[in-house]
Amino acid sequence: MNVSIIGAMTLNGIVAQSSLMGGTDALTFEAFISQKLVPKLWKGACVIMDNCSIHLGGIRII
Repeated sequence: MNVSIIGAMTLNGIVAQSSLMGGTDALTFEAFISQKLVPKLWKGACVIMDNCSIHLGGIRII
C-alpha cells in the first residue's frame, strides 16, 4: 500500500500539505495546487517545482 504526501514549505514552515492513500497523479497534484496551495499564497510568492512527471500535468509555465 502506498501513501502519498504532498507539501509546500517556506523558510517559516509548512504552507500546505496533503496525504492520501495510493499514488499521486497529475490530476491529484493539480487539485492540491488549486485547492490547498493557491489560497494560502501571498502577493509576490514564488512556487518552485522540479521535473517530476506529476508536476508537468496541466500546469502551464508563464
